[in-house]
Amino acid sequence: MLPYSVGPNASLPKDPVFWFDTDAGNDPDDVEAIYRAARRGLKIAGISTTLFRPEEKAEIVKGVLTEAGRPDDVLVYVGYGVAAGEEDSFTQKYQAWPKKFGIPGSTNAVSHFQAKAYRKFLPKFGEYFVEDTPASLGLERAAATYGDRLIVVAMAPYTNLANTFGSLQRINRIVMMGGWFENKEGQVQRPGYNTGVDLEASKRLLEQEKVPVWLVSPQLVTANDFAIHEKEREVFKRSEHVSQLGKAFLQDLMDYWENKIPAKGELYMGDPLTQYIAEHPEAILSTTPVRISFSAVPPGTDMFSPEVKEAIHVEKVPSSNIHRVDAIRDLETLRVRLIAGIGTMLYEGVTEDEIVDALQQEQDPIIVAKKLNAIAQQRKASAADHGPSPLVEAIPSLIKRFQKNEGTPLSPNCQHIQEGDLHYYGIHKEHQMQQGD
Repeated sequence: MLPYSVGPNASLPKDPVFWFDTDAGNDPDDVEAIYRAARRGLKIAGISTTLFRPEEKAEIVKGVLTEAGRPDDVLVYVGYGVAAGEEDSFTQKYQAWPKKFGIPGSTNAVSHFQAKAYRKFLPKFGEYFVEDTPASLGLERAAATYGDRLIVVAMAPYTNLANTFGSLQRINRIVMMGGWFENKEGQVQRPGYNTGVDLEASKRLLEQEKVPVWLVSPQLVTANDFAIHEKEREVFKRSEHVSQLGKAFLQDLMDYWENKIPAKGELYMGDPLTQYIAEHPEAILSTTPVRISFSAVPPGTDMFSPEVKEAIHVEKVPSSNIHRVDAIRDLETLRVRLIAGIGTMLYEGVTEDEIVDALQQEQDPIIVAKKLNAIAQQRKASAADHGPSPLVEAIPSLIKRFQKNEGTPLSPNCQHIQEGDLHYYGIHKEHQMQQGD
């Protein structure tokens, strides 16, 4: 019997903790997912990077966290991959890499833009602190510390997770973007990207029978057109009040759109959907429990080849710990909501709800952008008239005082500081503060 529930009736554990595994910098939807998770205040034990130049991807992630207001409390680790200067070894490490994509660092166009926008617009890029502990050790520690409270969200090929899987036996669940595409008869047509790039890692994670896994299938994403549409791209491009992160994201988005294969195709949002499902399991309408097995394929076999398709075997098994997510509640409403989350990067001061309303009430992107720019301008003018609140001004100095243990200890991790009629409580472990009455 599985220790934790799976399927549409599953809920989050009490005080959930998340770990994200990402290849941010390859496709901007990773940045969307991380930004949303950070802004929503999720407790994140760590984020690991993988694939091409994972050390550079870690800098991107740290920049996103910093701009999202989480510069210190989320640990970022460099995981398995091909480091700068080792590009010639890429196809040795990722032998199923699709030839039509080209080789990262060489004939793969997208890879040449990996951190370009973030270097340009984030002034501290290259100076962010990234953990020097290996990602595998960081994930092992998180699993040991949080146990069945830990939810791992896989938004990249599964190498980091496979390398650490022996330590993940008692975590709550893994929610992963990946799986396969199938025809109307239910036969596998090809693996999804994350599943196909490292077949050995996929085999280890998807053949195991201990840890619950939710697969957010790429077919669920594409069949429901869960993507950034042309209207929304035009709204994004017309913003006049863009944050530095927004500028970086928008350029990264357009660079990816123009250079990916196929160029200027759909901009699917598989990773933001995966993050949302991990946070909101109640959104799941239905799943299919499946047992998956992988036959061996010759080294160097392209993930899009017929041999790989024939090597993936799927059968429905009601008792399985692996559940493919088949349907999500109000998927189009959710799509617009996640688009609006991106919009908060691009229209400073405008709320997610205001962007949702504007997108739903008006079809013309020029009118939508005009409305959002007006709100952003109004907020900017109001902030200039009133100046920052006393609390906002006080926060930097308060953080320093708490870090120097200048407050009155209330518990091993909590201190109290009073300034006039205001009471502040600093929780050192989480780097959070609250204002009291």
